[in-house]
Amino acid sequence: MSDEPQLSQAAAAVADLAARFAAAWNVHDPMAFAALFAPDADFTNVAGMHVTGRAAIEELHARVFATVFRESRLSIEETRIRPLGDRLYAADVAWSMTGARTAEGDPRPPRRGVMALVLRGAAEDLTIVVMHNLELPPHGGR
Repeated sequence: MSDEPQLSQAAAAVADLAARFAAAWNVHDPMAFAALFAPDADFTNVAGMHVTGRAAIEELHARVFATVFRESRLSIEETRIRPLGDRLYAADVAWSMTGARTAEGDPRPPRRGVMALVLRGAAEDLTIVVMHNLELPPHGGR
């Protein structure tokens, strides 16, 4: 029996989760954003800041959505998935962003990067267990 239908379902679920991630980001809703993560998730941003738990992820994003990312717009460029085991997946999600600002309030140039995710669950209820975000240089890479 082939795993292709299951993998196809999981790939569609990852694409859907990434779309919900971007939607929550683009309305700057920290609660909707954090709801995509497991209650005990680990989150590391592009600056290396690490927090554990959905509540801490929500708190961190409440601050940044009110400041440096309040005018930002996130786009999902590509998703890739690899099964790791029963109801466990690794995914890479390529992103781009406009509208971010520095801590001083100055506009930042467009950004791009890749989120490395570990996801758990069935296709209909995937949650992010681990997220490491990586910002790519303006040219080259990927």
